[in-house]
Amino acid sequence: MYETIQPALDSLHAKLTSEKKQDLYLYRPELQRLLEEEICTIYYYQAGRLRSALPRDPQVEKAIEVLQDPEAYRQLLHSDE
Repeated sequence: MYETIQPALDSLHAKLTSEKKQDLYLYRPELQRLLEEEICTIYYYQAGRLRSALPRDPQVEKAIEVLQDPEAYRQLLHSDE
């Protein structure tokens, strides 16, 4: 019985291996970010995870953008009035 399905299993294995390689390339940026955070957590605990995540944090990027634009900063400060 095994001999009859062996070619199908080999074909399936080859296809899955190929798809795994494609997924590694497709999701590389996300995987790299997650691995960096995990490595930083292992070596530097929570502070390391936060330090590695901050440069890519959308809120931090927006805060830097506002701080570098004096007009946007003033509008933000006076938005409640």
